Amino acid sequence: MKALERMADLALAIVLFIFSAPILLVILIITKLQLRCNVIFTDTRIGKDGKPFGMYKVTTMKPTPENLAMRKLGPIKKNDPRITRFSRFLRRYSLDELPQFVNVIKGEMSLVGPRPELPHLVEYWSNQLPAYRQRLQVLPGITGLAQIKGLRKSNIDPEKRLEQDMRYVEGKSFWLYLWIILATPKAVIQYEVW
Repeated sequence: MKALERMADLALAIVLFIFSAPILLVILIITKLQLRCNVIFTDTRIGKDGKPFGMYKVTTMKPTPENLAMRKLGPIKKNDPRITRFSRFLRRYSLDELPQFVNVIKGEMSLVGPRPELPHLVEYWSNQLPAYRQRLQVLPGITGLAQIKGLRKSNIDPEKRLEQDMRYVEGKSFWLYLWIILATPKAVIQYEVW
């Protein structure tokens, strides 16, 4: 299963990255014109076995000192003044995550798995929910069971998210992997991340 998933990850991520490259290029140009900053940033996340890695994302927050300080206060919300209308569109349809195909190609992420969390959140939730660290047994994913069930919002009970993550970790199969990939486009359109 492990080798098969890695081969599928690599093949699909390369194909998806090639096909999404023109869209990503347009996104990067518009972002550069609007925000006038580095258009891709690396966010430290916790991966498999608790190892940190740099997750790639398109910059969506205006790079002012106040915004960067406020970033520590919590996730961006739907009408957040820290982002532009275009950035809101990118986040709504998860287009800011297109660079993560590179993380998959590098072997730091899988297409499917629990979403990678920020280090301080892993530490916090590991203290609150004893089973939380078990989700680190597998590579984090761009999509997963929690995402396709609409449990990605920041106000969702983390226990519900953890329950779906553990369903994937414990019942992991290639068919479940494929089903989640096929279900993801509908979920992206159906569920908001706010």
